[in-house]
Amino acid sequence: MAVQSSEREREATVIERDADSVCASFLLGRELFERGWKRSFEGEVSGVIGAGAFVRFGGDLGDVYEGLAPVRLMRSDHFDLNETETALVGRSTGQEIKLGDPVSVRVDRIEATRGRVDLIPVAEGQRPAGRHDRRRERR
Repeated sequence: MAVQSSEREREATVIERDADSVCASFLLGRELFERGWKRSFEGEVSGVIGAGAFVRFGGDLGDVYEGLAPVRLMRSDHFDLNETETALVGRSTGQEIKLGDPVSVRVDRIEATRGRVDLIPVAEGQRPAGRHDRRRERR
């Protein structure tokens, strides 16, 4: 009985986390609709995987949003996950992106029903890469 109860608690935690992500994604979409899609946010790296860095950031309507900044959009270098899976390391520069690092990002795309937010890293003086400008601007 205790094992089944623990399994149900873990399942409920996953469902709650997914629901929070979906809700935050809808809220972020509303905020960007009202205040402009070109807005950038200051955040911090909350996790790293081979595909990129998860970034947590706050906004006007929501305390904490989170999204993925893919390594393919990081123009300064090609990044790989280190052996301990705690940082992304640039192949040629050795630059590290690790937990807690401050980062500026823009939202590239939101899939609210999936709770997914794709981010674009914004470097000083550099126009970010990404699909956003072509898709969002309508005449």
